[in-house]
Amino acid sequence: MKTALVTGAAKGIGRAIAVALASDGFRVAVHYRSSQSAAEATAAAIREAGGAAEAFPADLSDPLQADALVKAVEQKLGPVHTLVSNAGLIRSQLIAFTTLTEWREVMAANLDAAFLLTKAVARPMARQKAGRIIYISSDAGLLGDLMRAAYSASKAGLFGLAKTA
Repeated sequence: MKTALVTGAAKGIGRAIAVALASDGFRVAVHYRSSQSAAEATAAAIREAGGAAEAFPADLSDPLQADALVKAVEQKLGPVHTLVSNAGLIRSQLIAFTTLTEWREVMAANLDAAFLLTKAVARPMARQKAGRIIYISSDAGLLGDLMRAAYSASKAGLFGLAKTA
């Protein structure tokens, strides 16, 4: 049985991905930053359906927590075969009113986290001679969005990261 780590898996798209991977036979690491009860509910729903899942907290904008998350998943569920970098943050306002702090928060959550997690799983995947890395992006990364400059830029960055990873 292979292990998948899905970030932002407590609800929404991440939850749907986690449930689908579990139904395909993966052990699923359900990552969350602040939605513990929703993450626990996602993991419980997977277990009730006969799958294997555990919830794992981490603030992925922190390089140490990103690395620690991968190590915790490996210890509890085994080596990560599939990483789904789904967690994201949106801030909506005109670029003229976006502060550098807000810009960095979005970049850290949406792009830096994907980079940090990719670094954490790349060598173990190479040793396994198998693995998958999936980045969940957005049309905003291709088309832009007037009220979401940081979000659009971070999602565009995921396209570049995917092409090189």
